Amino acid sequence: MAVCVRKIGTQLPLSEIAFFRSIIPTLIVSLLIFSRRQAFFPKPRKPLLLRGLLGTGGLLCFFHATQHLPLSVSGILVWCTPLVTYITARVVLKETLTLQTLGWLVLAIIGLQLIFVPVWQQDHSAQGALRDFKLIDFAIGLLGTLFAGLVFVTIRSASASHNNNSIVLSFSLAAAIITGAMMLFDYQRPSLDLLLLLILMGIAGTLAQIALTEAYRNAPAALVSSMSLMQAPFTISLGVIFFSEILSAYHVVGVIVMGIGVVFASISHSRLRL
Repeated sequence: MAVCVRKIGTQLPLSEIAFFRSIIPTLIVSLLIFSRRQAFFPKPRKPLLLRGLLGTGGLLCFFHATQHLPLSVSGILVWCTPLVTYITARVVLKETLTLQTLGWLVLAIIGLQLIFVPVWQQDHSAQGALRDFKLIDFAIGLLGTLFAGLVFVTIRSASASHNNNSIVLSFSLAAAIITGAMMLFDYQRPSLDLLLLLILMGIAGTLAQIALTEAYRNAPAALVSSMSLMQAPFTISLGVIFFSEILSAYHVVGVIVMGIGVVFASISHSRLRL
């Protein structure tokens, strides 16, 4: 999905990209629900409504952050997501993680930080990055992190009474409606190549969303949100393959450290459940 966004990100408005990111999973998951004769929005509907609104809010905030913040600064917001998720899950769901698992998660976040070091060095000095964005833009990005933490908790809470497809649909439909309304003001007709990339992006996003939702149904929210940070090294690897990007020593070390942290955090938690 990230590869597709990278290719089309400068050619289409973000609202249009977000709409296709939302409408394609809406169509796919709706067909799945219909074919299995499941209820689209079973009662109680409040968790589904919260999932849709919080997810859409987080999507819009992170798209805004991506557009208005330096990559190095928006990366900091990504690092905050597992911490916010852990706090919200601890307060709302009373979830606990062992100190050993938390230690591995911290190692994973350190690995992610190493990945972003070259960005600070090449694109923005720390001082320059602070000058290049407005506080309100950072606040919106931080709000997106809070939304993300609440979304993970909402998914875990809703999983007790709702199937995976309904939870996914509640988000994608809400996001499609809201971003579709926004797209009306700056719509650009995509070429055939861009349209194919938009469809591929939507399919990849759908598979990822279904997989992550299923993961949140079966594991602590803080653990799964930390595992989702592996998107960074995977994206970097795809950048090497598709865009001939060159990895620095920080990238290589960061990917290794993050991989070790995520894998052993998962193993540690699995042993606890056994």
